[in-house]
Amino acid sequence: MRAALEPFGDAAVRIRLSHDADALALRDALKAVPRVIDVVVTEQYAVVTFDPESPPDGLDAALDDSLTTPEGGDFLRTRPRVRPPSTHVVQVRYDGLDLQDVARAVGMTAREVISRHSERDYVVSAVGFLPGFAYLRGLDPRLVISRRSSPRPRVGPLSVGIAGPYLKQPTVSHRRATTPCAPSLGSPAPTAPNTG
Repeated sequence: MRAALEPFGDAAVRIRLSHDADALALRDALKAVPRVIDVVVTEQYAVVTFDPESPPDGLDAALDDSLTTPEGGDFLRTRPRVRPPSTHVVQVRYDGLDLQDVARAVGMTAREVISRHSERDYVVSAVGFLPGFAYLRGLDPRLVISRRSSPRPRVGPLSVGIAGPYLKQPTVSHRRATTPCAPSLGSPAPTAPNTG
């Protein structure tokens, strides 16, 4: 099945993707097409913008080179990664205000929540809310919980939180988050190493 380029206004097209698409590889392939102004890749879609007076040629070829369709699937996956992802190690101090509430909500002890959380590898799925605020996939399904019913007015810098299937990890320090509402497990240790 060929990638469907859906019109997205008069100066963009959009392509539906699977949740595990390699956003960087896809973005790089599409941005390399002459006359593409910008490419935004989310978990479900890629959007390519261009000057409506001079639309790009070659989007189909770039998509064919970087995407595959699973048998019987109606969405597109990126081909296997050519370059390995970067690895970053974040040490977490489990002292969050909501750790006990999270444990109660999922029927575990705080120690079990910490163990299940810390033994996983996570992948950045999206960046948003504030610059550098990463939404990570890979959370143990037993730890998936809803957002808080009312947001905290303040959350400590670099707090780690759970929101549905996401682990939320700011990658840069912010003085104040305006509407955080994910339960907070803790904060990265002050000497968190960064490898990669």
